[in-house]
Amino acid sequence: MKKIYEEITKKKSKTFYYSTLFFPKEIKKKVFLLYAFLRTTDDLIDQKKT
Repeated sequence: MKKIYEEITKKKSKTFYYSTLFFPKEIKKKVFLLYAFLRTTDDLIDQKKT
């Protein structure tokens, strides 16, 4: 079962997501988590601007 942070990465940046599939498992998990946090934060800030 995929974690929510992996799903966010896959949904929001397909090209980046597919490039991370070549990463070692432990690094990939951390990258997905970091990307999901930063992307969600960015989306929230962008929503506040409108």
